[in-house]
Amino acid sequence: MSNPPASDETFTVNVEQRGDVAIVRLCGSTTMDTSTNLQERLFEAVDLPVKCLVLELSQLDFMTSAGLGAIMATYLRCRHRKCRMKLVGPQPRIVELLDLAKITELFSVYKTLDEALAV
Repeated sequence: MSNPPASDETFTVNVEQRGDVAIVRLCGSTTMDTSTNLQERLFEAVDLPVKCLVLELSQLDFMTSAGLGAIMATYLRCRHRKCRMKLVGPQPRIVELLDLAKITELFSVYKTLDEALAV
């Protein structure tokens, strides 16, 4: 199952379901204006019949604190639904932000989607 991307001029969210895994690809820059849409799309992905949510971040080049908040809210929803959450391929500046917020201590970060799906 694959949903069409939700987008504005600078940000897209694409959700794909592969068996019991939801893969969410984020592309562009999150802003205050896109964070609500981001959280809604992430919650939709967690609400699918899945056991794992994979956030593919290799094309994400900027994230605001509101974007971090959407990821944290999704993490809590995943925990409630007993769903694992993984991050894939964040760029160095996104890793720095995730490290600063201590988000990387909560779940695993993988270099490639294949790595994340293999575990």
